Amino acid sequence: MRRLLLVPTLLLLSAPAAFAQTEQEVLDGIDTALYCATTYAMATQMPQAPAEKLPHYEEASQKLFEVAYAAMVASGFDQPKIDEVAAAYSDEVSTALTSGTDLRFTEEQCDAGYAAAVGQ
Repeated sequence: MRRLLLVPTLLLLSAPAAFAQTEQEVLDGIDTALYCATTYAMATQMPQAPAEKLPHYEEASQKLFEVAYAAMVASGFDQPKIDEVAAAYSDEVSTALTSGTDLRFTEEQCDAGYAAAVGQ
């Protein structure tokens, strides 16, 4: 599992451009945000998802998709590429959830990224 680089990426994306990030750090942040957003979105559709967590999953999914989208646009991705990347993440997460394999990021890691995205 990769180290969670979402938190610094989210903080730097939301801060003035006074901080320089490497391209890899930006891509790692996009990866984490998009993977977690997709996981949260799919969790809302699962019958076994705890009802009390659904509002959090919906809100976190929306915010992390926004962060990932903004980072992709800022990195020069055009809309067809963004759509392609989003579809690939959807396929990857769907496969992991339906096959029972481990997700690349834990719920705790995704929650930490969401907390950073909303400034908590």
